[in-house]
Amino acid sequence: MSKNIALFVETLGAGGIQKVVLQLAEAFLKKGHVVHLFVLRNRIDYEVNSEIDLHVLSDGNISRIAQLRPYLYAKKINPLLKEIGTFDLIISNLGSFEGSKIIALLKLDQDKVYHCVHNTQSKRRFKRHKKNSFLKALKTSKIQKSFNDKHLITVSDGVRDDLLNTIKARPKSIMTIYNPFDIDLIREKATLQESVLPKEKYIIHVGRFELGSKRQDILIKAFNKVQTEHKLMLLGDGSDRGRIEELITSLDLQERVLLPGFYQNPYPFIRQADLLVLSSDYEGFGNVLAEALILDTPVVSTDCESGPSEILGDELSAFLVPTGDVEALSKKIEEALDSYPKIEARHIERFDEKRIVEEYLSLIR
Repeated sequence: MSKNIALFVETLGAGGIQKVVLQLAEAFLKKGHVVHLFVLRNRIDYEVNSEIDLHVLSDGNISRIAQLRPYLYAKKINPLLKEIGTFDLIISNLGSFEGSKIIALLKLDQDKVYHCVHNTQSKRRFKRHKKNSFLKALKTSKIQKSFNDKHLITVSDGVRDDLLNTIKARPKSIMTIYNPFDIDLIREKATLQESVLPKEKYIIHVGRFELGSKRQDILIKAFNKVQTEHKLMLLGDGSDRGRIEELITSLDLQERVLLPGFYQNPYPFIRQADLLVLSSDYEGFGNVLAEALILDTPVVSTDCESGPSEILGDELSAFLVPTGDVEALSKKIEEALDSYPKIEARHIERFDEKRIVEEYLSLIR
């Protein structure tokens, strides 16, 4: 029997959370369900299936006064909800603080609302307050209020443990559901030839240019120590592009590092790479690691608190390195280029969208 499902997300701009939301929407569609996607701000970098009922709520003119925004968004959304009718399942990907206020103000059956948490909150929120215990306590209290007494879904066990043990949130319920991947579609998209694919061998990093979390600076410094003829491709874009270019120039790596920009379809680049490296200080899950394994591309990753160690299990765990360690990362890159275990179906089947969507639908039952 068809179900009515609502998904909320801030934007559909380039990013991992946005890709996950769209993938989940597609997976629900394939099962014959009706999907309504509510997007707060009109930024759409991805193609959206025309069968998804897309509701874009603002072109950017919603008040900049933070306290007013939830009420203004609710004023726009509630008439839509009255028109659509009831939902069987509501999944919010709006994060804490403002997002939880918006959802609370909507005329929804709040017991059908599940808040999906995509990042370790302590790492993401406390970065600026490491030395200020008062501000840290204030921020912790704010996060707790956002998640207490709510149904939560975390994208990894590490995110769940961070919420319960570090933030000390007390949700109504909490469970881990991994991000969904359409394995067949990813492999199909990887066969589409991009004219800009380099002819030389290369190592790849895929992600937004954000040194505070993705730490491309650590990767570039590690690559500078690696003895290889491979080039390094940084696929993506973002606010820290200028700083990354400055670092590349300071190390005289202009001829060895490629910056092709952002591509909606990164899979041909990942498939052709001899190695994918993730250098982040923190991740919620680390989608690109699973995508690389699906495409049979070896992976080296920093061992963040959540995500990578759950994806790179068994013998692949040997290719995890401490965060921020340039020397360890450079040595592990060399080791992976020299020899890597065979990537098998058991390494990726846990992330198949067919399995993941059933876990979400079980919330209805």
